[in-house]
Amino acid sequence: MNSRDRQAPPSSVAELVRHEADPLPPRVGLVRIGLALTASQTAVYVTLNAVVAVLLPVKIVQVVGETHKESWLGIISSAGAVVSILAGPVIGSLSDRTRHRLGRRAPWLLAGGAGSVVAFGAVGLAPGPVPLLLASCLSQLTVALVLTPINTVLPERVPLSRRGTISGVTGLATTIAAASAGWAGAAFVDDPALGTTLLGALVLVGTVAFVLLAPERSSSVDAPPQRAVGRQPLMSRSMFASFSDHNFRWVCVGRLLVVMAYQVLQARMLYFVKDRFDLSLRSAATTVGSVTAIAGVLTVIGLVASGPLSDRFGRRPFVCFGSAGVGLGLLLVTQVSSVSQFIAAWAVASLAFGSFVGVDGALTADVLPAADSVGRDLGVVGLAQTLPQTVAPALGSAVLAATGSSYTILLVGGAISGFAAVGATLRLRGVR
Repeated sequence: MNSRDRQAPPSSVAELVRHEADPLPPRVGLVRIGLALTASQTAVYVTLNAVVAVLLPVKIVQVVGETHKESWLGIISSAGAVVSILAGPVIGSLSDRTRHRLGRRAPWLLAGGAGSVVAFGAVGLAPGPVPLLLASCLSQLTVALVLTPINTVLPERVPLSRRGTISGVTGLATTIAAASAGWAGAAFVDDPALGTTLLGALVLVGTVAFVLLAPERSSSVDAPPQRAVGRQPLMSRSMFASFSDHNFRWVCVGRLLVVMAYQVLQARMLYFVKDRFDLSLRSAATTVGSVTAIAGVLTVIGLVASGPLSDRFGRRPFVCFGSAGVGLGLLLVTQVSSVSQFIAAWAVASLAFGSFVGVDGALTADVLPAADSVGRDLGVVGLAQTLPQTVAPALGSAVLAATGSSYTILLVGGAISGFAAVGATLRLRGVR
């Protein structure tokens, strides 16, 4: 064996791109990858946001009543958070090792899509709080099965110079989802079972569309052998070993803080609007649909501008602007006394969040520390997004219970989280 054969493979994803040695070269171009991401991300986030923001809170009121709605929202969300913590890295690590003619990621993606029909349908059909808790946990597992493989696309199949643009496309999909999710949830407020079942089916459609539009190469043929894959224990390296990498750690922290800040109100907007403006449940759901639609347009503006510009001017300015803007928007919400004022305040947070979302995926892909554990590492990174989405309702319930239902204290805490994310981003080294 000559010296060229003995040369060590690139150790990081960035090096892997520079060496043009992608282990799973895409079979399709970036346009189709962008379309596939748009279809799948839109389906997943319409479902997740509609259920979390509208249908789950409505279902909780149906099964436990108004008196205990806040406490049960916290309990169910906490249980879902535990599932998210365990599922993402495990699924990522398993998919790194998967050998299948459809590729490493597609089998898991399709399993998540099929499971979503059952899991989200069960959320709507749950006859009591305990079955609802179990169904919600199952839905979090299926979401992890879908999102973990999808998140590997950017570092594995998109060149470094185009990641900002494709990250913007991905962010656009999540924003379209957020803008339409409120309306989707409100449309089924009188029949959550039908709504959650149809939304679960939408996830399946999105996953099938992704596999058809952007198929992987067969990992059983094209993927390079990994050292003693069959003889290694599943977690021969800690799932969280990559936290020893400075930039990876701080990108995860920054994402967690920003998403937590945004979700601290997003996750319980229905209750906030209902209580703050003294509306009926149906009127509150309709108002949430209007707010999320308007905010979605502004989020699109933020991410469409930030994604491509970050390829030229660097990621950090846009991430910092987005983090600080979310914090400012939450502070403005503390002062609102009408629906129109609330829309204006939330618009500030949404425009800033769009700037963050449009760049954060590219920033994450840029700092992944190991080319042979992309799925596992992105499963860990995914926790920084899914964990706040599931923890925020529980945390909000605890804060409101401890402060006599003071949304002001809750929102100020969220604002501090957004501002703290700026500090996390500024700690990055060697990243534009």
